[in-house]
Amino acid sequence: MTPNGPDRIIQGMGPDVDVKAIKKEAEEALLAIFKKHKLNWHKARYILDKVVDLSELM
Repeated sequence: MTPNGPDRIIQGMGPDVDVKAIKKEAEEALLAIFKKHKLNWHKARYILDKVVDLSELM
């Protein structure tokens, strides 16, 4: 998926999906979790790459 201009749309997503808002909310939630557990960037990256299975969320 690639950005489709400044109108917050990613190709394949409809105009009703505010991708920038979703990205911001996800980042805020993850930052709060990582700070709570005192994770550094490397540990957080490992967890996101190896432990979190996004397919289970769908």
